[in-house]
Amino acid sequence: MNNDLLLALRRQCDFNSLLVSTPSGLRRKHCPFNVTSKYNLKLLKKGAIYEVQFIAINKKLELQYVVNKRPYPYYLFSLN
Repeated sequence: MNNDLLLALRRQCDFNSLLVSTPSGLRRKHCPFNVTSKYNLKLLKKGAIYEVQFIAINKKLELQYVVNKRPYPYYLFSLN
């Protein structure tokens, strides 16, 4: 990934909200918002509710939720 492209994306993206598709249309969730862990991991407990402090992307352009100051892939959680 070109670092210049990544920097440009970070300047253009809103890392304080997430656009969510629902049956009734698009809805924006603003940080902080709650998510539930789908898995037991070293620092996450399955079924526990966590607060997403902000949203990030990594160098592979993968969406991440920042929880307790640590980035995690979004797919480890379900939205509440």
